[in-house]
Amino acid sequence: MQTDKITHILEQKYSLFCRFFQITEKMCQEPADALAADMDERMKLQAEIEKLDEQLRPLYEQSPEAAKASHNRCNFSELSPENQQVYNAAMKVRGVLCQIQQRDVVVKKRMLKERSRLLKKLEESKRSSASTASRYYRSAHLESPAELRNSGFGKA
Repeated sequence: MQTDKITHILEQKYSLFCRFFQITEKMCQEPADALAADMDERMKLQAEIEKLDEQLRPLYEQSPEAAKASHNRCNFSELSPENQQVYNAAMKVRGVLCQIQQRDVVVKKRMLKERSRLLKKLEESKRSSASTASRYYRSAHLESPAELRNSGFGKA
């Protein structure tokens, strides 16, 4: 009975992690503007997964053999058929987790690259707007606001 509940919850976790992985895959290729929304969606999925983990804890306490099977701390051939189901469901979860970890490296590199690109663009924008303003003031034979501030109270 407990093993059926554990297997069911592990299957739910697997489903959530598959959705998490799909979002992660999408993040590797989509425009930078969509990354924030995807990160939010991943956070929501993570919260749901954590709720499932909370449901599993008391079930594992009541069924230590299922806990061992779920955490791969056993010999598969010695498990009961019910605990073999738990083991198989847990291994599916671990498999998709491994895929997520591999893709997260790619996403992290992409986000760092995007961050660097945006910082460079910002620096160029600051330089170009300052130089444009300076050229404008010179061409119009006006004093720049910086020169006005530094000139004291005005000319006597």
